[in-house]
Amino acid sequence: MEYVIDFDDLTFKEEEEGIRVNFWGNYWFMVDRSELEDIGRFEIDKRNSHRIRFSASEKRVRNKLNLINMKGMNNLKNRLTGR
Repeated sequence: MEYVIDFDDLTFKEEEEGIRVNFWGNYWFMVDRSELEDIGRFEIDKRNSHRIRFSASEKRVRNKLNLINMKGMNNLKNRLTGR
C-alpha cells in the first residue's frame, strides 16, 4: 500500500539532523526522521519537494502527518533570524 501526499505550502528536505520542513519559504521546523519512519517507509520526491511518498495507508499518513505538522507549526523558526 502506498500513499503520495502533496502540500501547497510545505517543502521537505533531508538533512543530517532530520527532515527540514519549509513553510512559505521564510519559516521552517525540523522533524526527526524516526517520526516519519513511524508512519511507514517514506521518500521525498527528488523532482518535487512538495511531495512525499509513504508505504502506508492514506488514513495513517494523514493522521500522523497532521500531528507532526501541528507540533512543527508551534515551533516554527524564521529563516533569517533562526528564532
